[in-house]
Amino acid sequence: MELFGSTTSPFVRHCRIALEQAQIPYELKLIDYDTSAKESPLQKMPYLKDGKVFLTDSSSILMHIRKKQGQAFPASVEDFELYTMVNTLADTAVNLFLMEKDGITPEKSDYLKRQQARLKTGFDTLNAMIKTTEALSSDGIIRAACLLDWILFRNRYGLSSYGQLISLVSHAAGNELFIKTDPRA
Repeated sequence: MELFGSTTSPFVRHCRIALEQAQIPYELKLIDYDTSAKESPLQKMPYLKDGKVFLTDSSSILMHIRKKQGQAFPASVEDFELYTMVNTLADTAVNLFLMEKDGITPEKSDYLKRQQARLKTGFDTLNAMIKTTEALSSDGIIRAACLLDWILFRNRYGLSSYGQLISLVSHAAGNELFIKTDPRA
């Protein structure tokens, strides 16, 4: 099994953690944006090759991994709601980050101002939603921990006022799989 992506992507990190949890042997193939644009029809990362199976989104990759593990994906409707909410916030945060690299900022775009506002309302809601700090206990929690750590790693958003979110990422930081997949390593 081959997983294609970068070590800094929160989406790739979640897939790596799931593969490690499932104890499925895999090879991480490091790629850049140009390579993903050539090799993936969605022109993004991660993507996965497993024999004849070719998957182009982290959600379908996670479903494939969990199915191989004999687990359901999503585990519950509540966890899936958390997962999809975090997914939206991750897409928003990553897109704002990449657009900023191209010189396009919220100050120059009403659309991007709404995206920036989405992060605040989304983090407010996540902070109220997340009741557990048990790191890596479900895909919604894993996705949240990966996003929050990416935000801290990239210094993208102040999280200090979000006690539950800080607690979650602090607990995750002590988990061996989270440490193993840390982009800082």
